Amino acid sequence: MLADVQKYFPPSIKMFEVAGMTISGEAQNVEDLIVQPFCNLLTNELKTESSRVVIVTRLDHTICYLLNGNGSVLLFDPLEASIQDVSSSWKSTIPRKDTQYSGLILTKEIGCCDMAGV
Repeated sequence: MLADVQKYFPPSIKMFEVAGMTISGEAQNVEDLIVQPFCNLLTNELKTESSRVVIVTRLDHTICYLLNGNGSVLLFDPLEASIQDVSSSWKSTIPRKDTQYSGLILTKEIGCCDMAGV
């Protein structure tokens, strides 16, 4: 599936497929899939200095986290047609009940075009 999606983006945009439970589980790589709890995944992504987009589906609902590399987190919810700054409250956006999720991480390759221009 990842290769099917990647062909629509320039080579400077890298994608990683992710899945797991929202709270529990152990981190592991299975072929091209990163499996780890979503809470840990988002925490790790916030530590990176590059801009990232994390698109995730859980409980039959897809949302998008926009991380700018300096700790700022925006949450886009297409169902509500809203975008919110959740920089200080992103943990509250994760369901308290452990549930499965799957998603994609999109990031630019270092030294390539700015994510805002994509």
